[in-house]
Amino acid sequence: MTQQQQVNMPGSTTLSMSERSGYSRWAGDVDNIDLQIAPKEPGSEGRKGLVLRILVLGTLFVFGLILGYVIRRSTHGVPSKVLDSLQQDYRQDISQQLMHNMRAENIESNLRWLTNQSHVGGSDESYNMARTIRQKLKDFGFDATQLKRYKVLLSYPDRSKPNTVSFVEGDNTLFHTTGQQYSDPSLLQPYNAYSPNGTVEVEHAAAAGAIGVVLYSDPADYAIHGSNDTYNVSWWLPRDGVQTGDIRAGMGDPLTPMYPAIDNVARLNESDANLPTIPSQPISYKDAEQFLNMLDGQIAPIDWKGGIKNVEYRLDQTDNNDRKMKLEVNNKRVTKSIYNVIGTIRGAVEPDRYVIVGNHRDAWTYGAIDPSSGTACFLELARALGQMVQSGWRPRRTIILASWGAEEFGTIGSTEWVEENINELTEKAVAYLNIDAAVNGNQTLWVGASPHLSQVIQEAAKQVPCPHHKGMSVYQQWAKSLPEEPRKSDSPPKLDILAGTGSDFAAFVLFAGISSIDLQYTYDQNLNVPFYPVYHTQYETFDYMKRFIDPDFSVHLGTVRVLGETALRLADSFVLPMNCSLYADALSKYVSDLETHYGKKNLHDNLFLGYLKHAVSQFSQASETMQEVIATADRTNPLLIRSHNDKLMQMERHMLNPSGLPGRPQYRHLVFAPSQHDSYSGATFPGVVDAIEEGDWVAAHQQLSIITVTIESAAKNMDDGAIKGP
Repeated sequence: MTQQQQVNMPGSTTLSMSERSGYSRWAGDVDNIDLQIAPKEPGSEGRKGLVLRILVLGTLFVFGLILGYVIRRSTHGVPSKVLDSLQQDYRQDISQQLMHNMRAENIESNLRWLTNQSHVGGSDESYNMARTIRQKLKDFGFDATQLKRYKVLLSYPDRSKPNTVSFVEGDNTLFHTTGQQYSDPSLLQPYNAYSPNGTVEVEHAAAAGAIGVVLYSDPADYAIHGSNDTYNVSWWLPRDGVQTGDIRAGMGDPLTPMYPAIDNVARLNESDANLPTIPSQPISYKDAEQFLNMLDGQIAPIDWKGGIKNVEYRLDQTDNNDRKMKLEVNNKRVTKSIYNVIGTIRGAVEPDRYVIVGNHRDAWTYGAIDPSSGTACFLELARALGQMVQSGWRPRRTIILASWGAEEFGTIGSTEWVEENINELTEKAVAYLNIDAAVNGNQTLWVGASPHLSQVIQEAAKQVPCPHHKGMSVYQQWAKSLPEEPRKSDSPPKLDILAGTGSDFAAFVLFAGISSIDLQYTYDQNLNVPFYPVYHTQYETFDYMKRFIDPDFSVHLGTVRVLGETALRLADSFVLPMNCSLYADALSKYVSDLETHYGKKNLHDNLFLGYLKHAVSQFSQASETMQEVIATADRTNPLLIRSHNDKLMQMERHMLNPSGLPGRPQYRHLVFAPSQHDSYSGATFPGVVDAIEEGDWVAAHQQLSIITVTIESAAKNMDDGAIKGP
């Protein structure tokens, strides 16, 4: 209560009225009132008081009649239009308009521009690209755009002191490599960001006593038909291709974990940050051949052998071999400004509910696939949405498009934005849709998703024609290529979990508990290779994409149509297209997988899973009940529908532990998290799994208790268990 008005009435009664007891558009027009009442004549106060009371009561009665009339008119006249607007729902004609607005030739033009030069995170090129993208969003008609800056720790090679790998014997250098010599000055020499540091493999090497690591892309994975069948004859990696990458475990700015890297936030010292300690450097498999031939020790097991011709893969050197590998890394760690571009289309009915679509902008080289195939699609989706807004349409909920900076250094841009806006996102974010290496093949759609979002992405894929098979939908080709149950002819497509840190969904899922989808068009998975062959190399060019993956950009068009259709369904549907019963099914599967992987007897001897199974059963029953309630809900009651939607939207947040996993506070999701052994992939029930892997059954029991209570709490939230009677 900030100010009061005092009205002095007969009989010395003081009435106190709060000027700001609630928000009012009229609040600024209220002044202090001081009424001076003339003295009463003796004996007249009683009669006049009675008259005054009658007048007040009469006035209130007339006012009540008028108010009732106005309310009756408002509920039976104009508001039918208001109610219609509150019930705005997904419409097929709007969907068709969005798909029709998107053009393959625009995506091709976008990609040609994006791959003109290298644009590594923190560089002037990446900043200039951010400014251009922001201007494009303005021109497309977005309601608001923002260029958000963060100051973060990055790592670059020293141009004046190249990293070197060599084999020496005494004073003689037997072989020496200094990386590639590029004619394009914007290209950095291949390196491992933050070295001396490492990926999980490097950390394991350090734990085993290694003092340095040299990495290369073996042709068994990246040139399976031999070095004569590579780019530019085919899409396989040439002998001199070198894969650059960040080998730091973790996400976000290393010096501000859990907090945004804005100007007023304290930083850790580098010595206290999670930066591994042994140096590493990538080389080509052409150079690796020279080094491997220097080894003369124990022959490697068959599953350690790669595809380099004329090499006997060995594990070590003999005692009388005096040759040594010399690794010199001169990378520089520097504080740089990075930028996110945030564009907003305000929702017409629920502007305080956000559907977020994101793609990172930075690339190690030209990035024709990672990330610029995604950026090219992102820009075309933005243009198509803006065109619809300018024609009079507006989504039910707010749509946010985000171009992230410095993803390649550990999803820094997206993580900092989530950390800065965590409270608002926790309350308002509906879902996050990620598109990264959008087109890395032309065989089939691939999707990773929160389990309860599987239906919405599947329904979206059914609406989009398959790029290469007339009469088929993207969904049909997806189900055919990646069936969940290969032995069933009508099997739905397989969806992967989002538990790793390989792209910008990481902070949304693992830190904020925001339900997410990551989608891409990919190659034939029967090739059994780690990723597309020129991943993060100098050969990731527009020409490579145009010649070997998507000549007419029809695959890009199909991919962005699936993305746009999914975003539209989440933004426009009156009832959110989320099904918590599918989450329950997934939890049941994860418990079964836990038993299968570690053995029922082993777990039975050390852990009791009965309470976890009971919690999952409770969650399953609660989710089924909630889905039934939603299906029969009164759709003329927007507040009731919004209440149901909020439960759907918030469900995954209930899978978070504010304290995070042991030793890993950034990873707060108890169902999904990065594997301790491979940060790109992930694990289910990670706290339990990590403890079992370490043989710590006390910790495993503690983590099992935590996940059990968490799932029980999520179940109670779905059926208002906190206020229900027994």
